[in-house]
Amino acid sequence: MDISGNGDPSERSDILTVRWQLDSDIGHQDAYALVLKPLLKAENIVFVDGDGDGDAEVVFFPTLDFNYSALLRSCLRSLFAGPRTVALLLRPQNCVRPIKPVHFVKQLLFRLLRRAPNIAILTIMPFSVEPRLASFSKAWIQDPQLWDLVIIAPSALEPPTQPGPGRKIVVMLGVLSSLKGFDKFARLWIGEECVRNSFRFIAAGTLDPDLGDLAEAFVRAGGELVNERISDEQIYAYYRTADMVWCAYDPSYDQASGIFGRAFQLGIPSIVTAQSMVHKQAQALGQDVLALVPDEAGSFPGAAKKLLSWEPQRVSAGSRAAVVTQMRNRDVNVLAAILRGRPDH
Repeated sequence: MDISGNGDPSERSDILTVRWQLDSDIGHQDAYALVLKPLLKAENIVFVDGDGDGDAEVVFFPTLDFNYSALLRSCLRSLFAGPRTVALLLRPQNCVRPIKPVHFVKQLLFRLLRRAPNIAILTIMPFSVEPRLASFSKAWIQDPQLWDLVIIAPSALEPPTQPGPGRKIVVMLGVLSSLKGFDKFARLWIGEECVRNSFRFIAAGTLDPDLGDLAEAFVRAGGELVNERISDEQIYAYYRTADMVWCAYDPSYDQASGIFGRAFQLGIPSIVTAQSMVHKQAQALGQDVLALVPDEAGSFPGAAKKLLSWEPQRVSAGSRAAVVTQMRNRDVNVLAAILRGRPDH
C-alpha cells in the first residue's frame, strides 16, 4: 500500500467521490483528515468538501458525534436513493451503557440505522474488545491514532534519549479535566509523599477552570503544570521524556484514546482505568499498562502502592512497526470497502 497518498486517481476507472462532512474544528476531525485522506486517495477515492452532495456517491462523517442533525438528514437521503452515508462513531459508551433517556434513544437509533441499506456506522474500537458494539455498528476499525505516526510525524518514532538516573516521569497530556482523570492524577500526587519522592508528575494541556484550586494545590506540592493548548510537536516532545503516560480516565469517559494510541506506537507504558475499553484494548495489543480500579467515590485506592511496585519496560517504536503496519493496512482496506458499499469485502 502506498502510504504517501501520491497515487493519481485519474489513472484508474473505479473512482469513488466522497463528500467529507466538515462539522467543526474540534475533536479528531483534522487529525483524521491528515491521515485518512491520503491513504484513501491511494485507493482511488476522491474527497470533496462543501454543504451540497453534488456528484458525491457517499457522505462520510469522520466523527459523527458532533452533528447528529446532519447525520440524520444524510441517512434520510440515503434511504431514498441519495448518496450512501458512512460514519465513524467515536463515543459509544452511552449506547453500550445507557443511563439517561436520551442514551436509550441514541442506542435505538443506531440499532435501526444498522439495519438500513446504504448506511454504515463504524466504531473505532474492535468488537472483540466490546462485543456490544456489534449491535449498533456494521463494522469497526481501530482508532487511526494507533497507527498514524509513520505518516504524520515519522520523526516522533526516532529512539528517545536514554533517561538518566532520577525520578520516573508520568505525563498527562491533552484536556486536563475530571473526565480525563486530572482530579485523580493531582490527588495522587498531593496525597502521597512516597509518589512525590519517586516520580515527577507533569500535566500539559488546557485545564478545566473548575479544577483551578486543585491545580494550584498540585503545583504547590511540586507537580508540574503547563496550562495551555499544546501543539502536536509539544506532545511528541513530552512523549520522548515520559516513562509512563496517564490514560486513567473517568469510567463515564469510556472510549478510544488518542493519547493511549500514540503511547502504544511509541512503546510507552500507560496507566489506565481497570476494565475500561482502553484497558481491554491494551491487553489485546500487548501494551504494558497499570490498571487502577476506581472505588465508589471515584478515587483509586491503593494506586500509590501499585505505582511504586510497577516496573514497566519501555519498548522501541521499531518493535511495534509490524503490528502497526498490519493494523493500518487492515483498517484502510475495511474503510475503503465500506465506502464503496462492499461491507463483506
